[in-house]
Amino acid sequence: MKLHSTWLVGLALAGLLAGCSTPASRESERAAALQSATPAQRRAIAEGRVELGFTPDMVYIVLGKPEKIERGETPNVETWIYYQSDAAAGWNGGMPDVHAHRYSSHIIFTHGKVTDILLG
Repeated sequence: MKLHSTWLVGLALAGLLAGCSTPASRESERAAALQSATPAQRRAIAEGRVELGFTPDMVYIVLGKPEKIERGETPNVETWIYYQSDAAAGWNGGMPDVHAHRYSSHIIFTHGKVTDILLG
């Protein structure tokens, strides 16, 4: 019975890992975007940076699927939103103190190109 449950746990982990999106897997998915990128854009993608002028496919390669997409007031504007969290631990009055900070990145596209990047 133990072998069977170990196998199921291993299979579940393999399934989770197979479903993970990585920059390399996203590059394969959006190979045309990478081929159409300029040398400077390819360098930024390889370094994990989003820059002004990127297309949605280029941003997807770097950051993956956004957690939220907001449409602008005009049909040519949309914002991709990504959330990140970090946790900090320390001591407060002799007691453990753990607190988390949540940050968001807003990637704004106008006519299919990044026109603004808001961090914070």
